[in-house]
Amino acid sequence: MNIIADDKKKLIAYFAGAARDGSLDRKYFQIFSASKSWLENLQVILRNLNLRSNIYRLKNGYWKLKISKKRILPLLNFIEFRVPQINWETPSFLFGSSQEILRWYIGGFFDAEGSVSFSQKKFPNIEIYQANRKVLEDLGAFILELGIRPTKVIKKKDRNLFCIKITNKRGVEKFKSLIPILHPEKYKKLFLHTKAP
Repeated sequence: MNIIADDKKKLIAYFAGAARDGSLDRKYFQIFSASKSWLENLQVILRNLNLRSNIYRLKNGYWKLKISKKRILPLLNFIEFRVPQINWETPSFLFGSSQEILRWYIGGFFDAEGSVSFSQKKFPNIEIYQANRKVLEDLGAFILELGIRPTKVIKKKDRNLFCIKITNKRGVEKFKSLIPILHPEKYKKLFLHTKAP
């Protein structure tokens, strides 16, 4: 995977962000979500990377995208995936990448770990959470490269979890126009101001 066409690299970057929601055991890589539609979009990305996956419904109302470890291991190695995820740093291929590649990584990360809240004026704010502070600082730097100013990394009270936010109207509008959001419920909440799971 040393020489990769830009269209494939975008998909890999998106997957690298989305994989922040992933888990790996001895046999399978899995991503769990309340949104079957998002997992179906992720499945299309994997298919375009020549990787076949399956989606299963769970009893708790969630969905699971599942792919064999053997099949996905070259991709996981390329994005430097680590377990436990607290030890997974930002994939090195992203540093010095084009803004186009960064846009797709940010999109995958937001779809996996982001949420939309509303200010008192009912304007959407973007929040992205992560247990690894350094990874969130890198993400904030990538967002800043796109001309969007996020907050500094904030530690959540009583939790080992960190957050960056985009709360200014101009930044949120620029995020909406630049970042590919493939999570249908989050897309609706951000663009149509409706609630997402």
